[in-house]
Amino acid sequence: GWDVAILDNLCRRAFDDELGLSTLTPIKTIHQRIKTWKEVSGKDIPLYIGDVNDYDFLTSCFQEFKPDHVVHFGEQRSAPYSMVDRKHGIFTQANNVLGNINVLY
Repeated sequence: GWDVAILDNLCRRAFDDELGLSTLTPIKTIHQRIKTWKEVSGKDIPLYIGDVNDYDFLTSCFQEFKPDHVVHFGEQRSAPYSMVDRKHGIFTQANNVLGNINVLY
């Protein structure tokens, strides 16, 4: 298997809280899911808490972990958060596009 790491700013739940939403199925916290993975596999998953839009943070994570490949699931879902108003829409686009550019470079 592959060694994996997670880089996340943990904003998803804050967005849901802001909109008064919750998931249809309960989702454990990232810390609980990492702990469970360790219990069933014996393997650690490093967790880097920060934002891909912070290029210095992103590059420091890449330099420390040295990934061979990157799977970027970090885009914020576009609806319904981006449809609240213009401010939320612009934030969503800037977050997703700039985050992708940082990962590419």
